[in-house]
Amino acid sequence: MKNNSTINNKIPQLRFPGFTGDWEEKSLGEVGVFVRGLSYNKGEVTQDRAATLVLRSNNIIQDGVVDCRNGLQFVTKEPSSEQILQKGDIVICLSNGSSNLVGKSANYEGDYAGIATVGAFCGIYRSTAPITKYLVQTPAYKKSVELIKQGGNGALANLYGRDILGLKFYFPTLEEQNEIVECLEAEDRMIAAQEQKVESLKAHKKGLMQQLFPQPGATTPALRFPGFEEFWEEKKLGDICDSILVGFPFKGQDITDNSSGHPILRAYSIGEGIIRHGKDYDKYYPGDTKPLEMYKVSTGDIVISMDGSVGRNIALVSDDENGYLLIQRVARLRVTKYPVQLIYQQIISQRFKDYVAGEKVGAVIAHISQKQIESFPVFIPKSQQEQNKVADALTETDRLISTQEQKVESLKTHKKGLMQQLFPQLQK
Repeated sequence: MKNNSTINNKIPQLRFPGFTGDWEEKSLGEVGVFVRGLSYNKGEVTQDRAATLVLRSNNIIQDGVVDCRNGLQFVTKEPSSEQILQKGDIVICLSNGSSNLVGKSANYEGDYAGIATVGAFCGIYRSTAPITKYLVQTPAYKKSVELIKQGGNGALANLYGRDILGLKFYFPTLEEQNEIVECLEAEDRMIAAQEQKVESLKAHKKGLMQQLFPQPGATTPALRFPGFEEFWEEKKLGDICDSILVGFPFKGQDITDNSSGHPILRAYSIGEGIIRHGKDYDKYYPGDTKPLEMYKVSTGDIVISMDGSVGRNIALVSDDENGYLLIQRVARLRVTKYPVQLIYQQIISQRFKDYVAGEKVGAVIAHISQKQIESFPVFIPKSQQEQNKVADALTETDRLISTQEQKVESLKTHKKGLMQQLFPQLQK
């Protein structure tokens, strides 16, 4: 590939050999058509998976992928022939209460065996230009959408089909498009293969967990390290933790974006096995923290979100969060009597998720109480050596998973940088 050092907004920085000349500016309406999604009512929603699959905003995930496995909805209403998704269609979110989600898009690979369409809050863009599926992942597309979408700030944010079709970008010849698509599809295949490695490791760990811990009614696990024969003990979390603490009820006006304050650990920041950071997550308390010393978390503490996706959003406090203030509706578990990983691994297991599913309350926002957390049963080997071996085995498995996940992120970063060079910058 040739690197163009001279800045020209009508050609990319990086180009395949044999291609010269400016790219041509075209509207999306010149190279494709737009189809509004299917409208339906609650009475037409069904559990019959043989009915029409309706993809919604939640099925458009990062990196331009359509998820046809999770969060699916089926309806008895039949879509028009135009509304039936075809391989290569681009699914676009048109309306959402969260303005930042409006405009997000993904390519439909045709990997669903039945009839599929999109809901009324989404649309289908069907392009004759192969490069379009990657163009809608570029900063130029995202910037253009920000300029034309309407609403937001608490109101429903919207895009319209005419707005999508009116967007203008630069397109190369069909031959150059095919070269670019082939290159980026190769990147996608490498990412998908690496993601499959991660999923395989997670499946391996799940099976390992089932064998390393006693199953309901059993007093010993199916798989055991040599030299250990004693029965395991069943104890409640409240009995084996040094403390289980729920965070301080800060007032809304006491939480700011000003980083000169003391950092706060919120439920929103806790994901599955990770505490997230960034402008959307990091908040601060500007007041005196001396009266709040008991609410500071330490490295190795287990934190659990008690609202929303309870049973899933659980993580270990790292050095990065050491000393953060714990906010209301987040539980902190501190364990020193046993290896923390021995306890943590049981809390992030499917068994805890099943337990929470039976215990959680709340019609709108599900939540779990401190007492319910304290009552969760965990299994403990009598031998400290066996405790350490089980904890170390699962910790090592997590390290392997983390290493492979980092490789996924590295590949995605490489693809992002490549795309920045393979597409011209937006001129206007």
